[in-house]
Amino acid sequence: MIHLPLLTAALALAATVFVSSTESADVARRRAIFWALVALVGTAVGALFGVVPVGELGVVTAFTPLSAALAVTLATLVLALIVGTPSAADPADRKPSSERVDAPFFGRLLAMGSVGTAFLLVREPMLLALVWPLTAAPLLAEVKGVARRRVIEHVAVASVLALAGTILASVDAPIVVAAGLLLAGILVREGIAPAHGLVVHAHRDAPICVALLLTQPQLGLHLLAQLDPTALASMRVPVLTLALLTALGAAWFGLRAQTPRALLMHVTLATTAIAIAALTTSGLSSDAILLVLVVGTSLGAFGLALAVVEARGVSPTLSSATLTLGLVALSLPAGLVLIHASKAGWTLLPTLLAIGASVASAGLVVPLARVSTPPTCDPDVRVSWSEGSAMTGLALATTLLALHSDRFATWLG
Repeated sequence: MIHLPLLTAALALAATVFVSSTESADVARRRAIFWALVALVGTAVGALFGVVPVGELGVVTAFTPLSAALAVTLATLVLALIVGTPSAADPADRKPSSERVDAPFFGRLLAMGSVGTAFLLVREPMLLALVWPLTAAPLLAEVKGVARRRVIEHVAVASVLALAGTILASVDAPIVVAAGLLLAGILVREGIAPAHGLVVHAHRDAPICVALLLTQPQLGLHLLAQLDPTALASMRVPVLTLALLTALGAAWFGLRAQTPRALLMHVTLATTAIAIAALTTSGLSSDAILLVLVVGTSLGAFGLALAVVEARGVSPTLSSATLTLGLVALSLPAGLVLIHASKAGWTLLPTLLAIGASVASAGLVVPLARVSTPPTCDPDVRVSWSEGSAMTGLALATTLLALHSDRFATWLG
């Protein structure tokens, strides 16, 4: 059971060639769904029966409770994105063909999920640092020209910093320096200030669902878990400061967001920054880990709704669904941070994070209302069963995580 998730992830990665070999987006979607399900089942079985204690030696690829939870969440998210992404075959899609997803797109989504799951299985720090850049490779096929160069620069800077920190840690360099470089790589990849501008090209030029996967906080959390707790604690104040600047800046600049794509970028930056700050200030507590899982699923549901809006426009029903999912994506992370601050006795750092999260979330409600409830709606716009089921599934996953937070926290602890 230990290596079943790695085997199914490898099979799904190999299947991307088969998925992309057809000209029909519908056929590619069906093939990708099957292999995404195979990867999800293998991941879930490994999470239930293949978890290896953190201190056990001689295991290069195996789940810990943390990586198992992250991998199941990521595999579920990838499956939902494959099922729910609007495709070119949809007769209601009136966008030009250049703006539609094609058959290879579903292969690339499957590849991103497979590489990401394999990454979360790795327990050797040096191997982690080397594999991390590969998790962004499928995204490069979705962007061209200047945007591709900027994405390469973004991933390269983050990867070099993380690799440098890992190498220094392996040669017994000062732990604060090594951990600082690794943490800096994570902050750059997640788009935390001053690197927030690096994610713009991915979110502006790549399909919404692929851009969403680039800065998912699960992968960054897996790298953060490799840090020495003492070194991580020493960096709480600077990380909190940068994260709050990112979240508040996203809310400020997001006030002018006029399109689904721009809105999702700002919501992603704000909620990811809040999650990274919570992880750092709480020393990777189970409450903060749960926050990362909630951010992943809620952003996925909201991103799918915005992808449909971008592809087809807004109907009254879709408007209500988008507004609801957006409010969940904004309010639930802020609410969890408030609960954590309450548990911490309203000490300084958790309280500052709670205030910043609340202000940022409130500020982004204005552009959310603008994008999801435009002056005119098209009653002919329809959400397909696949899109609706994917959004509903991720919304249910978010709800279950929130309602059963104590059980998840106990298991993760």
